[in-house]
Amino acid sequence: KPDLSRTYGEINLEGNKIAHGDFGYSAEGFVNAPISSNMAARVVAWYRRDGGYIDNIEGTRTYPSSGITISNNDPSDPDLDLAEDDYNDVYTYGARAALRIELNENWTITPQIMGQKQKSYGSFAEERGLGELETMQFWYEKADDRWWQAALTVEGKLGNFDVTYAGSFMRRQVD
Repeated sequence: KPDLSRTYGEINLEGNKIAHGDFGYSAEGFVNAPISSNMAARVVAWYRRDGGYIDNIEGTRTYPSSGITISNNDPSDPDLDLAEDDYNDVYTYGARAALRIELNENWTITPQIMGQKQKSYGSFAEERGLGELETMQFWYEKADDRWWQAALTVEGKLGNFDVTYAGSFMRRQVD
């Protein structure tokens, strides 16, 4: 949450290697800054790449009704150039911004907005009859998950009672 006391921030970096798979990494950071004596903002951002570990092995498929054979490793056709090692990688990035407003010694308002986008490629399952962590796919596979959320928290006192309102609205689209 935003902090009225001082300006500060932090950055974290990570590198990793998935067993039997590819390299991954992440970067995340935040900045906190007072805007006035009763208001502060905090902004957070992140980016992450998870390396793949499933291999889409080269293969062919023959359609019995037409006799046509296709390959999933055809560099002349981008839609059929699909065979690759560690092909199920995931990319995630997002941000959050929050504002803290102390109206007086009894009441505080904290609005915030946050969003994230995640793109994943490939399949996360191995196929029966093939090697360990292998699949043979003939169509481009991808998922796109994105969302954003706006929230508001109001905290205060009414006599001897603590009052808190917390509400939010979220919108999400998954393709």
